[in-house]
Amino acid sequence: MAIIVRNKFPLDTIARKAIGVDIPFNAPAVFKSNYLTRDAIKNNLVNFFSTKKGERVFNPFFGSNIHNTLFENIDPSTEQIISKTINDELKQYFPFVSVQKVNINFEDTTNSLFIGIYYVAANFGIQDEINITI
Repeated sequence: MAIIVRNKFPLDTIARKAIGVDIPFNAPAVFKSNYLTRDAIKNNLVNFFSTKKGERVFNPFFGSNIHNTLFENIDPSTEQIISKTINDELKQYFPFVSVQKVNINFEDTTNSLFIGIYYVAANFGIQDEINITI
């Protein structure tokens, strides 16, 4: 019988070793650091989906295309298109993350999109969710 061996990120074991930068940037100093792989993955996903493709200087391919759906007509297939876009982009940029569930809510009056992504990073034993407003 096969056994899944979970990787433990070595920096999680070092108490004072920062792994990433926490968002939003509102710490008393310039940046607030995070010290766990779970927090680093979550912040990287939020940063990725909050960035429009082509928006980042010197890295025009970084970012998501889900912003393009805000000004399209909303029909029954729109939710499937957004879910497929999210899955495809995660497979390309975050291959260690697999999507469990995507919740999508449209707000017509403010032309906003609310997305909840439930994901698993199986190699690290991490299950979490992110909520994004576009």
